[in-house]
Amino acid sequence: MLPAADLYSALVFARNQGILGVLSRLYAELPPAAVPSPDFCRSPAPAALVEYLNAYRQLKNLPDKQARVLKATAEFYFLELVDPKQVCPFYEGECLLGPARPLFCRALGLLSEEEFAKWEEERVRNLKAVAEHFEKEWGLEIPAAILLPRPHPDGAGKGRLTLLDLEGYRLQLMELDARIAPPDLAYHRFTFLPLATHLAMTIFNPGIRGKRAEVMRAYLAGSRDLLDKYVKRAQGFRF
Repeated sequence: MLPAADLYSALVFARNQGILGVLSRLYAELPPAAVPSPDFCRSPAPAALVEYLNAYRQLKNLPDKQARVLKATAEFYFLELVDPKQVCPFYEGECLLGPARPLFCRALGLLSEEEFAKWEEERVRNLKAVAEHFEKEWGLEIPAAILLPRPHPDGAGKGRLTLLDLEGYRLQLMELDARIAPPDLAYHRFTFLPLATHLAMTIFNPGIRGKRAEVMRAYLAGSRDLLDKYVKRAQGFRF
């Protein structure tokens, strides 16, 4: 949710105030996470603003990955709701963010199958509400495959965490965000977005982001022309 002009200042502030250090200690509390998979990463978990700053710092140190990530981020932002093959731009057989992998991406694989099913039930319910909005406002029909729950990710740490634990971690992340962003945004969870969406909001101005439904409609009609225009624009971004 940060434009490029504000990103560097926020990153320096978070580092100098020790906020990124607190985030690292929070990550260290978690048991070893499950290995990410294409199916799990087709719907990335929300990440706090402080986590986006941490991931952005990691991306600045991966110059050979940036072009691919920018292209994939643009495509994911515009096609997430219409192309079931879309996966998180940071997935490459493993999470290329390494130690900057967001907390909820790590933690969801540590839920029991029952707890994970509850998480998915809420996620799909919210996604269906978004799909209904797109159909009502723009006449766009979201493919049924997009609205399916994900299977429980494989991992040795199943059942190590509960949804209540996750809510506790979310509150801690909200407190960190409230030191960077306006507290009313943080405490209403408006700073929680998938990392790809955070990055897209940095890359694209509000006018381009407002073309999302138009790009989706064109893509569903078989044209990538508008999408490719914005993909090219994204690839001109410099970290």
